[in-house]
Amino acid sequence: IEERERIFGELNGRPGIQVFPSRANFILIKTPHPAGSVFDALYAEGVLVRDVSRYPLLNRALRVSIGKPDENTRFLSTLDRVLETLA
Repeated sequence: IEERERIFGELNGRPGIQVFPSRANFILIKTPHPAGSVFDALYAEGVLVRDVSRYPLLNRALRVSIGKPDENTRFLSTLDRVLETLA
C-alpha cells in the first residue's frame, strides 16, 4: 500500500501524466503519447507494463503493477527518460 501511494504521488506530479486512484496492486495512467509507443520504449529498457489502450475509453492508457521499491524507482526513472525521448 505504501509503495502504491508513493508511485501514485510521484506520477501525479509529472506533466502530461494522468493518474487514476487505485486500491489494487496496479495503477492506471494515461500518457501524453500513444500508449504503444511508451510501452515499446519501456520494454526496450527492460520495464514491462500493460498496454490497455485498446479497451474502450482507455486511449493512451497503461496499467503499471506495483513492485518492490527498487523496481518502482527503476520504472519511474525509465518512464521519465522515455517521455523525454518521445517529446
